[in-house]
Amino acid sequence: MATNAIEYTADEVALIKTVGERELDWGCDELNTLRGRIKQFYLKDQGLRCCYCRRRNATTHGRAWDIEHVIAQASHPTFMFEPENLAVACIDCNSAKRDQVVLVKPRKTFPRESAAYSIVHPHYDRWEEHFMFGTVVYAAKTAKGARTIELCRLWRFYELEGQDALFSQDRRYADLAEQVLFARTAHEAEPSVLAINALIKQAVEAEVRAEDTGQA
Repeated sequence: MATNAIEYTADEVALIKTVGERELDWGCDELNTLRGRIKQFYLKDQGLRCCYCRRRNATTHGRAWDIEHVIAQASHPTFMFEPENLAVACIDCNSAKRDQVVLVKPRKTFPRESAAYSIVHPHYDRWEEHFMFGTVVYAAKTAKGARTIELCRLWRFYELEGQDALFSQDRRYADLAEQVLFARTAHEAEPSVLAINALIKQAVEAEVRAEDTGQA
């Protein structure tokens, strides 16, 4: 489901205005308390899951998470405090995405619609509508999903965990995921998506049978 947006208090709004007038940056000491509240708000709202890979990390420790600016601060500092430009991301996704362009076309005002973004937006898109996830491999259902996989390097989980993954011995899954990743349109990706769905269903059914046999 989509992420909710933080609501600032009157004091926080005044602080944000002061920070803007003084042209202070995101890391300034004056914002320590606000940054902490922003991070904790989105951690709770997102259920301790990264807004991009959706992996859960059961800790609220600040060093395990980054506050994510969907549209980068470097390119659009005026969007720095926009509640719908904020979320939390794991350090790996945030580091991979960095300051890469996510807007379909340049904008001077903050765009509040899904179509303005080339990646899956934490607030304006439903994650499950753009991705299919097996054990460690992400497959895109849409062009947005494919672009998010690319920018956030979501294939890294296969590289890290693939040897122990459900499909590590089935090269078909990785091949199909690659075909989806590089598909130019959702229509072009559809046959591979359907094939991956079938593989996932078969694997889950096999796991269930194995568990039932073990319990018998």
